[in-house]
Amino acid sequence: MADNSVNSYFIDAVNYLLDTNPELTKGELAKNLDVLPSTISGILKNKQGPTLKILERLFEIYNVSKEFIFNGTLPVINGAQQQAVHNLPMPPDVRRVQNQPSNTIPKPDIIYNLNEPKTQYSTGHMPRIVTVNQAGIDNIIFVPVRAQAGYLLGHGDQEFIENLPSFNMPGLRNATFRMFEVKGVSMAPTLSEGDKVIGEWVPNLNEIRDGRVHIVVHNKGVVIKRVLNRIKERGKLYLKSDTITYRADYPIVELDPSEVLEIWYVRLKISGDLSEPSELYNRVADLEINLLELSKRVEGNK
Repeated sequence: MADNSVNSYFIDAVNYLLDTNPELTKGELAKNLDVLPSTISGILKNKQGPTLKILERLFEIYNVSKEFIFNGTLPVINGAQQQAVHNLPMPPDVRRVQNQPSNTIPKPDIIYNLNEPKTQYSTGHMPRIVTVNQAGIDNIIFVPVRAQAGYLLGHGDQEFIENLPSFNMPGLRNATFRMFEVKGVSMAPTLSEGDKVIGEWVPNLNEIRDGRVHIVVHNKGVVIKRVLNRIKERGKLYLKSDTITYRADYPIVELDPSEVLEIWYVRLKISGDLSEPSELYNRVADLEINLLELSKRVEGNK
């Protein structure tokens, strides 16, 4: 071994699995570990290290010894579990269902994460249902405004998720993403009504990036807000709107962590608003003038 590091022991474990199981390919290994083949290649070339998620799945699916990965203590595989990797059962919390539609193009696998462990502030390791394309890469599921009420109840329903549009986008890899449509003006000028935002799954509420825009699926609805994470200080999340013009209509919302079903960190927005900056400025200025005039009228009527 080149050194006594987790990276080195991980490489040894992967090589051991490949050597002792001729039918196992790097591509299949990457798929089972929920990463791209290029990620496995990068780790084997010592260009990057395995993440905690990768290690967890290595322990769970292939029964690799934690003692070996962290300390180099043999054996590589726990106890007497030295049978071929393909004979090992899939972990109980993951089930893949291959569905065949009436046309000749196969539908994507549906991956369930059943009985997901939940810590005090955890939303689970992954969404209850995700879809992947034939290369094993996660699709981005699109939830338009008209489907958001149903999503609140159907985010864990296979049939509901299957009927939502899905696609892939270059540059968004090695994570699970979902796209939601913006409704209303509460996040203007950051987001306009009809914009689409793509969010990355946040597995633990303590990982929320304070003051950043998130998609929050909670007991009462789906909202896109700037999240103030005060779990450590107050045990609460606070959802803040960006609007200035309509601030009175959108006060800060206090949310208990137990109410959160899913949360997605907004990584990208897709907007059809190509107005000139001067035009946007004039719109805001006109709104401010209108509010001023309205205020004068109210004062005059007193």
